[in-house]
Amino acid sequence: MQGNDRKHLPRNGCFLSSDIREESMKTLDQPGMQLKLVLIFFRHGARTPIRITPGIEEANWDKEMCVEEDHHKVEYEIFSLDGKSGPHHSPIEQSYQANAFKGGATRGQLTVLGMNQSYELGTYFKKHYIEKCNFLSPEFSSNELFMRSTNINRNIKSLSCVLGGLYGDNLSTKQNGSPRIHVDHSSTEILYPNYQHSKPLMDNFFKTIKNTDVVPGVRHVRLQIQELLEQNEDVHLDLVSVRDGISARKVHDVPLSAVLEPLASVIEKAAVGIMCHSLGKGTDTLQYAIGPLLQLILSNIERVTSQTCEDKMHLYAVHDTTLIPLLIALGIFEDAWPGFCSDVIVEMYQDQNGDCFIRILYLGKEKKLGPNNNTLLPMQEFKDLLSPCLINKEEFEKSLINVETF
Repeated sequence: MQGNDRKHLPRNGCFLSSDIREESMKTLDQPGMQLKLVLIFFRHGARTPIRITPGIEEANWDKEMCVEEDHHKVEYEIFSLDGKSGPHHSPIEQSYQANAFKGGATRGQLTVLGMNQSYELGTYFKKHYIEKCNFLSPEFSSNELFMRSTNINRNIKSLSCVLGGLYGDNLSTKQNGSPRIHVDHSSTEILYPNYQHSKPLMDNFFKTIKNTDVVPGVRHVRLQIQELLEQNEDVHLDLVSVRDGISARKVHDVPLSAVLEPLASVIEKAAVGIMCHSLGKGTDTLQYAIGPLLQLILSNIERVTSQTCEDKMHLYAVHDTTLIPLLIALGIFEDAWPGFCSDVIVEMYQDQNGDCFIRILYLGKEKKLGPNNNTLLPMQEFKDLLSPCLINKEEFEKSLINVETF
């Protein structure tokens, strides 16, 4: 990794370099507890923006910013969840590729910085789960590791870079072959709030995004920004996209707008409020945003406790819009937007009696959960914690419209 890139690693909001994370994350210090399963949900690395902010001079996003370096090149195969090999068509990715910025880079693309961040995250997992805990084998094994990503290029590439940092030269072996990354169709995806296909979530999301003034405190910020940008107040400015553009510029050291820079923290706070409202925080709609993913977590734990699978670690390449409702459901969201490569780790332990316990880490730090602020929850208490946001598979599938397949 080049020194010029490394200087960026600890700077992007919530992102911490592997050395800093290793200092903060401690192994569980409770005799008799055996680590049985690790589920990791991590946001992709730094990327180009999704949209252009009206009234702001467009930045030059050079396509060379997205060209992978040698240490980023990892061989892998794409498979859908039903076992079909890829690559698979992605409507979301197609929409990104249809829009290029000045400089040639397309929207929502992982940059070299983002690749380095993801690789660095993988080296942290290596230090902790291979070298420190001896939980994973030093060589990649498809029997130990399951990988899934949203069917979006920046996430798939981020996951491959994490694999590179995790295993390095021990990734591909004749015995195990190339790693498989599993994806699902966008119409049935549960690794992010599927507001494009789940009708209850769709209704709430677009109702909020089209009129963000329904979110307390947002109207004043919106009007202030639009006045500075000399925009008609009747045109609804998307503050979530404005925040996205600011964060992308900041992490890549691209100059910010002189108008928006002093208000960056105000815009951030407003964007967090809009996102929480659009996801249905405090309402039943939140179930459709995160419930299927919570069920996935519980089913993975059940498969290990019932000894129906050998998986020891699952890596899920997700998004900020995944981590926000997940943190809300866990009761540990602190109204801060998750930075690039932020991650939530679910660890499952068993004691000598075979009873299961759950530990949650966010950004490498152990979190206190539930009404008693415990760092290690018995399985039933963990289920009780998640229960307000759970939704069964059948009910979620009934909410889906315009379902497609590969």
